[in-house]
Amino acid sequence: MSRLGFHEVDALARQAVDLLVPEAELTITETPRNNAYVYPSATGGDHGFWRITVTIAPGNAAVLSLDPGRTPSEALADLVVELGEVTHGQFRSHYFPDCPGHGHAAVASPSGALVTFTCPVEARVVAEFSPALPPE
Repeated sequence: MSRLGFHEVDALARQAVDLLVPEAELTITETPRNNAYVYPSATGGDHGFWRITVTIAPGNAAVLSLDPGRTPSEALADLVVELGEVTHGQFRSHYFPDCPGHGHAAVASPSGALVTFTCPVEARVVAEFSPALPPE
């Protein structure tokens, strides 16, 4: 499996953030895990993770993390779930991710090459997204 690089992470993070707050700014940095003081069990082959800072307004930011070994659909689902957790399931009085017609959030999960948003009550798919990756 290939490792998600900066441009892929940037595109996936932007896609996840655009679902919630399109005007947010992103800062992406790679955090290595080969520092034995910070990560005692790390090995030289462990490439670390991506740290994504989502700034909605000055003083209002969230920090997400992403494993570079995830597939694009897993990565996008992880980012959407983490954004939902950071916003406590709601953002600006709307549930995130939205479950149309219901007063709760949909559940985001990878489904093959797509990310599926499912109603947790009715178990029906309410939306599907294909991970947006930059052209090669």
